[in-house]
Amino acid sequence: MKPSNGAYIDPRAPESLRLAPRRLVNAPAEIVSSAVGHLQATVTDISRLGCRAELFCRFAEGDVLLVNLPDKVLTSGRVIWSTSTAVGLKFISPIATGVLNQLIARFPHTPPPTGAQPLAAWSAPRRTGRG
Repeated sequence: MKPSNGAYIDPRAPESLRLAPRRLVNAPAEIVSSAVGHLQATVTDISRLGCRAELFCRFAEGDVLLVNLPDKVLTSGRVIWSTSTAVGLKFISPIATGVLNQLIARFPHTPPPTGAQPLAAWSAPRRTGRG
């Protein structure tokens, strides 16, 4: 129940407040902005209504960006939030369910390995021969 003093924190988890469930993906994309041009990005979660894209650029809330996804899926989205490394977009027009399902199937999210990793996995490749 909401208190009458105007202050209210919704106790539900943010995921339950979404209009469409987001799915984790790892899809390459190109984000086009009239201010900064073409930027390479990775879409890390997506729904019919929006997505999160990782890229190194901050945008103003309300900016409209062109989103070029694989398989010539072209849509536009309004910036809902932005940091220096990611942007949350609400699509101007929802993408088709079939297109969404193809993106999810083709670009599945692969979680990072858990537990201890060998140090060799972190190091730069060794040079062989003289360069």
